[in-house]
Amino acid sequence: MLGGTNYPRSPLDHYPTPPRATNAFVSVMQDDLEAMQGWEPFCGNGAISKIIAPLCRNFVSTDIRAYPGFDPDGLFDFFSLKSLDPIEELVGFRPDAIISNPPYGKDADRSVEKALELMEAEKGYVAFLMRHEWDAAKGRARLIDHPAFMAKITLRFRPVWVEKKEGEPSASPRFAFAWFCWDFSKATIAPHAKAELHYAG
Repeated sequence: MLGGTNYPRSPLDHYPTPPRATNAFVSVMQDDLEAMQGWEPFCGNGAISKIIAPLCRNFVSTDIRAYPGFDPDGLFDFFSLKSLDPIEELVGFRPDAIISNPPYGKDADRSVEKALELMEAEKGYVAFLMRHEWDAAKGRARLIDHPAFMAKITLRFRPVWVEKKEGEPSASPRFAFAWFCWDFSKATIAPHAKAELHYAG
């Protein structure tokens, strides 16, 4: 994500999502969010949850640890979950949508695979914010050609993940990002016939 910058990496890759990036997703998906029981499994300081939760029918926020400024509904290792039962026991409803900015690197692929595994039984929805070129790797073809893959929402701006400190030279954000979306409720349609490209922000 940060490429060749001089910034040290944040523990657990905790880089709060800029509000503009979440609002861009909302600009495309707001009407659909109203019926969703959403879950943010990498909620961090609540950057996404605070914007998305009020728009959904129900919403739950979890992470592997708590961060200053936000109290998650529970602490879970997303990758260790075998089903949604622990989340349902925690909050009293069963999520049918996962919306998140997942960890980066190889964990991004693991996040997609786990989210699709958990949402398939619910005929649910997955939306992850990732680098724009994430879908270009041959090794990820199975995730983009997946029957549930629905849309790519490309941001028309480059999010700023690390704010410059006083006295530092300003620098333009390095990478473009997009929301990648899978929807099992529409997975009966051939993937290439239904994939859409949106622009937002």
